[in-house]
Amino acid sequence: MSNGDSLLEWAGKQHDWAKDALRRHAQSEGHDLDEVDLAAVRARVRFAAGIPHEDTLDHSPLAAEHLNLGATGDTKTLLCSIGPLTNVGRLAADQKLSFALDGVTLIYGDNGSGKSGYCGVTKNICRSLTRDNLLGNVFEAGAKPPATALIRFKSPAEEPIEAPWTNGTPSPAAVRSISVFDSRNARFYVDRDNRIGFLPAEISLLERHAAVRGQLSAEFEVEKKALEAKCKVALPVGYSPGGKLADALGKLILRGKALPTREALLALAEFSDEDAAEVERLTKALAQDPAAVAARLQRAFVIVKAYAELARTMEEGVSETALACLKTRHARAVSAQQAAEFAATDQFSGEPLKGVGTGPWGLMFEHAKAYALSIGLDDLPGATGDPCALCQQPLSADAAERLARFNSFVAGEAAKHAAAAAASLKECLDALTALAVPTPAVLQQSLAEYRTIGKPRAELAARMIDFFAAIDARKHAFAAAASSGDFDAIPALAAALSGDLLVEVEALQGAVDKYNDQAKLDTGRAEDAAKLNELRDRQWLKNALATIDERHADITAHGRVLEAIRLVGTSGVSTQITSIRRKLVTEGLDARIRAEIEALDLGHMPFEVNDHSRDGGSYFEVKLKAEVDAPPNAEILSEGEQRALALACFLAEVGADTVGHGLIFDDPVSSLDHIRLRLVAKRLVAEARKGKQVVIFTHNILFYNEVQNFAAEAGVPLARRLISKANAEGFGVVANDAEPWVAKKITLRIEELRVKAKTLDNYSDKSSDTYRDSAKDFYSSLRETWERLVEEILLNKVVERYTPDVRTQSLKGVVVENTDYKTIYFAMKRASEFSGHDQPAGKQIAIPSPEDMKADITVIHDYLALINKRRKETEELRKAEEQAPKAQTA
Repeated sequence: MSNGDSLLEWAGKQHDWAKDALRRHAQSEGHDLDEVDLAAVRARVRFAAGIPHEDTLDHSPLAAEHLNLGATGDTKTLLCSIGPLTNVGRLAADQKLSFALDGVTLIYGDNGSGKSGYCGVTKNICRSLTRDNLLGNVFEAGAKPPATALIRFKSPAEEPIEAPWTNGTPSPAAVRSISVFDSRNARFYVDRDNRIGFLPAEISLLERHAAVRGQLSAEFEVEKKALEAKCKVALPVGYSPGGKLADALGKLILRGKALPTREALLALAEFSDEDAAEVERLTKALAQDPAAVAARLQRAFVIVKAYAELARTMEEGVSETALACLKTRHARAVSAQQAAEFAATDQFSGEPLKGVGTGPWGLMFEHAKAYALSIGLDDLPGATGDPCALCQQPLSADAAERLARFNSFVAGEAAKHAAAAAASLKECLDALTALAVPTPAVLQQSLAEYRTIGKPRAELAARMIDFFAAIDARKHAFAAAASSGDFDAIPALAAALSGDLLVEVEALQGAVDKYNDQAKLDTGRAEDAAKLNELRDRQWLKNALATIDERHADITAHGRVLEAIRLVGTSGVSTQITSIRRKLVTEGLDARIRAEIEALDLGHMPFEVNDHSRDGGSYFEVKLKAEVDAPPNAEILSEGEQRALALACFLAEVGADTVGHGLIFDDPVSSLDHIRLRLVAKRLVAEARKGKQVVIFTHNILFYNEVQNFAAEAGVPLARRLISKANAEGFGVVANDAEPWVAKKITLRIEELRVKAKTLDNYSDKSSDTYRDSAKDFYSSLRETWERLVEEILLNKVVERYTPDVRTQSLKGVVVENTDYKTIYFAMKRASEFSGHDQPAGKQIAIPSPEDMKADITVIHDYLALINKRRKETEELRKAEEQAPKAQTA
């Protein structure tokens, strides 16, 4: 069973919303969801948790055709060509880059030639975990249409297929089995913990899915906390203790196991005109009933006791002591923030944007760190080449250094003091927010019966309403002052009420005991009293139904949000990631990694391969093995060793491909030394020898020559391409079967110089700056050609640049005479005079004419013929030196 099948089998057991979400991940670039897909997943999770949705939601599950995990079939696909391209940077629009169908396609392009544009297209159409943002010409104004390309591909036995492709649309499924390696999308990479982690495509999909689950969980947590804050506000009281209503409302709590249904509450709130008449009759009949009076006073006791305890809490919460504490913490927070901003202004005055280190910037920085944590990183990416957490572009050296200064500032004393003072102030404000002051409507409703007991109690009820209103006003004034810094507008503290209420509680308790004692002597009317209590409870609930109904809705919503949080948990995803990862290890990835490490000369470093999961993230590691905890890899491995290790792991992964799909490498030897560069060249040629189509982009001429040499030695077919920029055509000009100037032999250079001289002959104004610059370019090339002649012909390649060997056998053709020195000396002197050196004022030399240039070409051409003839003659003479002298005979 393939890993894709394993993923499909697992997905088939998930909830419908998860199946749909996994499909969206599989069909999105980089497996990341855009806002539209994220909103769709969010809606389906809410629906699955029982949260009502206006529309009917359909679900389309993940299927095999949605997966793009690499080798999708048993038929190998060959990439024939890409191009023409349009709207890809400043690349010329009429070019086509073709590829050899067997062996190696070796593509050379200098920095700035347009090579990266072609590489970017391959990353967007082939198998790659990252995709380049294919921009149009950013130096031109106006909106840029999407990039397009004509893709030609074929299976070995079929004719080529042409497929036009537009950036943002899926590429042909067949070419998505071709794998791309470059510095950004290497499957093994040095992470923030300085370990190498492996991310197969199916694991990447699951990790992005886990990240979405984490994001949704955080959103649902916010909803949960808001509902919990609402449910902290006390419900109105005034119903009979011990009755059906008291029992139902006692279950109206968060996370209750037997929440009453809304229908049951509505049934308890049924109160008709007949019920009102019955209440009036029973009230008159029981007016002098001690049990009824005791029940009435008991209800009053419960209400007043609750408000007495609440009043004491409120008095403490907005007391002068609390105000003094708030002032002190506010002053400290303001002072610490000003100190931090002063330090930031002093430290970051030279930054491109203003306000670095201040409040809004600090929030952005903390949110960026929170985002990094949500996707499995331990901190913000901050090394050169890491993707920025905000713009996603690779960090330049300057940007990485700036981010390091930002981190240093945030970790500095001024920022720490500011953060601590702000947290202290927030703690004070959170305590203030937690003071749930009952509203006037709730107070009026719960004290309605209490006010009827007598005038003194009606006056005390009015005081309670005024007291809590004053408390609420003072509470909001506290919060406003903490924001504005103006503490003079805070109203005076209301007169304490909790003491009077506690006295009233004791009085009511005594009255209840008194009437209960009397009721024990009169049990005949207990049935009527119970009926009256039930009817009054119904009447009370009918009046309070809006408040109770809202609480029931909040508790129901809270339970559904808890279910949503459960649905988006990541433990199951982590388990599946581990399952797939362990399957990869058991199928030989571990052994292949070790073999590739040896092949790329990393065997001297003791590596170990292991894996683990954390919060839905996958950590498949190749790290240094030591008796004690090894230092981070980056502190031991050089940049080249890290690059080699990443390449080794990539080759190990594609080593599991039995079909032999193609491989594309973009500058695979960046940061590598000469020895390891040769190993990489040999290793990539070996992949081509297995029958794989191998495409290599490079700007390293030494690596370029090494690939050619190993291909020739191994008998692997080789096609050469040159990507360059030209004044007429622009960037990305493709030349087939062409070499870069630096790799061309002397005869080819002489022919190219003839073409240049002929072009210069067409200039009408030979005193113009344009002609002068072209003449300098000609003589610079001529000077380089003389240098190459010395290396290649005169010294017969005994020692040659960009090759590692010293060919001692070639000495048999080497002769250097005085006439050689003289010819080369004056030819080089003439070339140097015209190749860009600044001439002194007293020595102004006329710009050479095309005839002069042709004459100089004749000199090097004739000298080349002379040296070649002399070399052959010398080699024949010296062959005799390799043999024993011929013996004389008589």
